[in-house]
Amino acid sequence: VLLVLAGLRAGGLNGAVYLGAAIVCFFVAGEEISWGQWIFHWETPEAMAAVNLQHETNLHNLINPRLYDLVYAVAGFALLAIALIASVPVWRHEVSRTAFQYPGLAPLGDFIKWMATRPVGLGLILATAILLQHESFEEFSEFMLGFALLDFMCRVTRNGPARTTYAL
Repeated sequence: VLLVLAGLRAGGLNGAVYLGAAIVCFFVAGEEISWGQWIFHWETPEAMAAVNLQHETNLHNLINPRLYDLVYAVAGFALLAIALIASVPVWRHEVSRTAFQYPGLAPLGDFIKWMATRPVGLGLILATAILLQHESFEEFSEFMLGFALLDFMCRVTRNGPARTTYAL
């Protein structure tokens, strides 16, 4: 809901990025609750149960779990890189300035600004990035990332998403 609000407020390509993220979040949430299987208590169709690792009505359990290790490692290193950029004032200013100049990149600038002005946000992203590096912490790192993104989206909807160039 917060992503949809930010998308509608930002408009243009920046708004489309937020709306696209809202669609991704809806899909992820649907997958996590097995598209309502655990709410409505329906049985998994036999064909899906035969190939699904957890015998649930979702797509993400059709994929080899080891593939997620690579995805989580790459995501963790990307978050570490963004946190480093947010932590070094010269890099933060340059990357944010560039992001706010190009349609569709302002959400990245908003994210960097959030980390730079909210130490808790930077801490959450660093913790998430580190936890993403080991399979034992995948579920907890997903929770940490969700909590960090919720805090970020609360800031964006409260202060408004970036529409044009502005300085940090």
